[in-house]
Amino acid sequence: MTCLYSKKIILAMVLPTFAPLVTGFIVIAQPLSFILAVSLTVFAGLVLFFSVSVNRFLINGLNMQVKYEDAAQQSEYYKKKVETATFDDPETGIFNRRLFDLIINEEIRRAKRINSTLSLMVIEVDCFLQYKAQYSQTEVDECIRSVATILAKATSRGGEFMTRFDKQKFALVVPNADKSEASCFSAKMLDLINKAKIEHLYTSVENLKTLSISIGIAEFTEGSIIDLEEITSQAVTALTEAQEKGGNKVLSFHHDMLSEDTDSNVLQEQDEMMPSEDNENSQVA
Repeated sequence: MTCLYSKKIILAMVLPTFAPLVTGFIVIAQPLSFILAVSLTVFAGLVLFFSVSVNRFLINGLNMQVKYEDAAQQSEYYKKKVETATFDDPETGIFNRRLFDLIINEEIRRAKRINSTLSLMVIEVDCFLQYKAQYSQTEVDECIRSVATILAKATSRGGEFMTRFDKQKFALVVPNADKSEASCFSAKMLDLINKAKIEHLYTSVENLKTLSISIGIAEFTEGSIIDLEEITSQAVTALTEAQEKGGNKVLSFHHDMLSEDTDSNVLQEQDEMMPSEDNENSQVA
């Protein structure tokens, strides 16, 4: 059937078949033979005509198929671009918060279903406000991209997705890992950032003039009823305490952190309610 895609091939097939017969009958000068030769010539012409028509039909069909396949490929390409654009963070090239919410919801449901563990790490650049205040916007953007690239390369295990959680925060969901495993992995990420030696002359982290990160870890244990908001809040709480303790640290959430926060808030409220010595002296006077 592929022979019919070319007119030259059709001619090469048809003419050699009938030419000897036509020539033979013409040489034999008999009326009946001549009529038969003419008939065969007409038949060959009809065969050639219909072959050309079939050839044109097949070529048109083939062209339509090619155009359809091209259109389907282009449609699939744009579909993938839309899906990628939906989940990609344009500034860093890693996944965005939307994918993080999708992943952690699915992983929590999965962990509850099969009674497995799950760790969430929330990562933040230390003293990033000072960095933004002292460096240009171009340097700030490049800094975030560099940190995102380093963190993304560190996530080599299957099922891990580094995502941009906020402006200077990143988040990583690690299925089937407890907080001790997550702590070891977090220490590796801290080390990689420190080795990158991204300049940060205005950091308040002790003994550093380069960029550093802090990481807060929250764990979903077997049989836990924790939800998305709670595990995220726990990781952020651990991150905040790591930064308050000087930064460049990894801390895992424990419930004492909540009591410490509550105690500090109570003390602050009591200090605000207590009259100062200057006010007491002025009242006495």
